[in-house]
Amino acid sequence: MKIRKINISNFRGIQSLEWIVPDTNIICLIGKGDTTKSTVLDAIRYALFPAWNPSFNELDFFQADTDKHIEITLTVTGLLESFKNEFKYGLHLRGWCTKEEKVVDEPGERLEEALTVRLRIDQNLEPSWSVICDRLDDIPFKFTDRIKAHATYIGAYTDNHLAWGKDSALSRITEKDNISELLSGVAKSAKDALDGKREKLANFDEAAKSVQKIAKDFGVPVSDGYKAHLDTGKVNIHAGGLSLHDEQIPLRRLGLGSKRMLILGIQQQGLKEPHITLIDEIEIGLEPHRLARLLKKLSEDQNGQYFLTTHSPVVLRELTTEQLSTVKSKDGKTEITWTAIPAIRDIIQGKIRSGAEAFLAKKIIVCEGPTEVGICKGLNDYWIHLGDDPFSFHGVSTFNAGGGGQIRATGEALLNLGYEVFVVGDSDSDENFSEDDALELRKQGATVIRWPEQASMEEFFFDHLPWSSVLKSIELAMEIHGNDSVIQQVQSRYPKLSVNPPDWTDSSELRTAIGKSATKKGWFKRQDWSRRWAHKADESLNDPVNQIGQYVEMLKTWTYG
Repeated sequence: MKIRKINISNFRGIQSLEWIVPDTNIICLIGKGDTTKSTVLDAIRYALFPAWNPSFNELDFFQADTDKHIEITLTVTGLLESFKNEFKYGLHLRGWCTKEEKVVDEPGERLEEALTVRLRIDQNLEPSWSVICDRLDDIPFKFTDRIKAHATYIGAYTDNHLAWGKDSALSRITEKDNISELLSGVAKSAKDALDGKREKLANFDEAAKSVQKIAKDFGVPVSDGYKAHLDTGKVNIHAGGLSLHDEQIPLRRLGLGSKRMLILGIQQQGLKEPHITLIDEIEIGLEPHRLARLLKKLSEDQNGQYFLTTHSPVVLRELTTEQLSTVKSKDGKTEITWTAIPAIRDIIQGKIRSGAEAFLAKKIIVCEGPTEVGICKGLNDYWIHLGDDPFSFHGVSTFNAGGGGQIRATGEALLNLGYEVFVVGDSDSDENFSEDDALELRKQGATVIRWPEQASMEEFFFDHLPWSSVLKSIELAMEIHGNDSVIQQVQSRYPKLSVNPPDWTDSSELRTAIGKSATKKGWFKRQDWSRRWAHKADESLNDPVNQIGQYVEMLKTWTYG
């Protein structure tokens, strides 16, 4: 089965969500924390919950208001043949139009056969699952059929999938004997007793060997060899007590990342038919190289539909725009946007690879280059020193657009993906970033600083900083690049200067020479250099009396707004 459309109402932090799911095998939800990414996964999980009795409470309702029912609706295609039988759900079949990305109430030619299933929870906290359509009354969606949807949730607790319990991933790859009968009478010496019945565990040991191959393929450590053995850490001796061991050690003792990788491998081998797998924060417990390996293995599985969440830039760099979707939530309304929108797909792929961290934020400062990035970070350092919040508290990140010619395209792409955008760019080249470009970005919702006077940031700053801050800035440039180099660069534009900057006399011509030298020679064109520059001039940059301070106040208001 494959999920095509999701509607959620009044579930936890989501008052409303309507989402057309991208037609790809990996759907990774990205964005700032607390934007309901995990809630979306939980909603899918409960809509296809493989049991009849999950528990809910009033906190599962939006704003804990139980008067407004929870409704989670999934439209799914790739149906099992048994589901299409008229004595099952065949009379409730609908159609899915891939071209128009919409549900048609009756199946038809050039439409995929679909079912719409709905989970509803009322004020009595009793869940009910139905198959719905507009033509007929709802009918129950039985938990035995929800099991057949093969929707597996892999969260922080995963140990049950490493034992032969009911509907565990391991059980799906095993030809089962009557394990309950086998384990009857096993007590304190359970392991010894079970070793005496080794031949009866042949099927389980075969499954264990298969998992050992999977483990090696996924980079999970194997010490002496996997086999089925009794997990004495389980108090009740039942089917779930028979679990995978590496010699005498239960595999539940592996690290969380290794366990999750292993379970995903078991899931892939056990389900050759289409399946749905939900993985919250896929990066937990995994080093970058193992995380990259896991994502590659998932991408190769064309039978699975994987819903992931992540806060890891490694994941963003490994996946493609077709596999990523940004999540935005405001006042209960959640919006999910596919990053492979045709108009921005080519722009965004490279941007994600070069600045993945920014795509995990809520608000992004698009900077022309590294100088602007460092200045913004240095300003925030100063605000923190004064007792204000850091960028991270407000979900703000900086992004290097890679030059003035990239600013507009980058800003527009980020706006299309639902980010709040602030742009900082030079005005010394209309070819790269013009006032018309700035106006168009403002129309689309961005806040834009484009330095006036046809100037780069360095030229504008050196024109308007107090003279004392100009001298401090030159002193920093000499620390970075050497006294002779900096002084000679300025002298080439303003002859007859002394070699001692404190002796220089303030003039507009000299300021122009200093600004052009700083720009052309790249005095501060590294993030760490320009960040130090902001520290040198912090009080002056934040002085609302001068023109620079007014622009800085714009940035501060946007950051904390």
